[in-house]
Amino acid sequence: MHNDVAGFVLAIVGVNYAVLLAFVAVAVWQGYDRAGALVQAEANIAGDIGRIAAGLPPPLAADIGREVSTYAETVVQLEWPALSGGEEAPAPGWRSLEAIQRALAQDRSGDAWVVAAKAEALRQLQSLYDARRNRLQSARAELPPILWWNLFAGAAVVIVFACLFGAPSMWMHAAMVALLAASIGLVLALVLLLYNPYVGRNHVSAAPFNALLAELEMR
Repeated sequence: MHNDVAGFVLAIVGVNYAVLLAFVAVAVWQGYDRAGALVQAEANIAGDIGRIAAGLPPPLAADIGREVSTYAETVVQLEWPALSGGEEAPAPGWRSLEAIQRALAQDRSGDAWVVAAKAEALRQLQSLYDARRNRLQSARAELPPILWWNLFAGAAVVIVFACLFGAPSMWMHAAMVALLAASIGLVLALVLLLYNPYVGRNHVSAAPFNALLAELEMR
C-alpha cells in the first residue's frame, strides 16, 4: 500500500525536480554556447580591424597591425590561462585597444579614403571593446547559491523517496536507486563542468584567436 502513496508523491516531486534540472542544464549549455560565439565574434572583429589597417598609410598600418597581433597574443598567452583558472583577465589587452585608438586619433591624414577607412576602423574598434566586455562578463557569470542548494537538495529528496519503495529483492531495489542517483548525478556533473565556460578542462577554446594569429603571420 505504501508503494502506491510513495509512487504518487514521487511522481509530483520528480516532475518538479526534472523541470528545474532541465531548465538549469539548458540555461548552462546556452551560456556555454554563447561564450563560444562571443569569442569567435571578438576574434572576427579584431581581424577586420587588421584588414582595414592594411590599407592605411604605412606607419599607421604597421602600428595598428602590430597592436592587433599583440592583442591576439595577449588573449591567447595571458588571458586564457587566467580565465581558465577563474582569475581576472590581465590589463595588457585593454592597453592594446587603447593604443589602436590613439594611433587612429593622432593620424592627421586629409585623404578622403584614409579618413573613411579610419572611421570604419574606429567603428570596428568600438565593437571590439563591446565584444571584449561581453566575453569578460560571461566569464564572471555564476549560478546563484540558492539555485545550487535547490539542485542538490532536490536530488536528495528524489533519491530518498525512491528509497521508500519496497521491492521483492534488496539488490534490485539498490540497483534502481543507484541508477536513479547516477542519472541525476550525470546532469549535475554537466552543470558543474559547464556553468563557467572558461574554467576547467572543457573550457571554451581560444582557437579563433589562434586562427587570427596564423592569419596575421601570413600577411
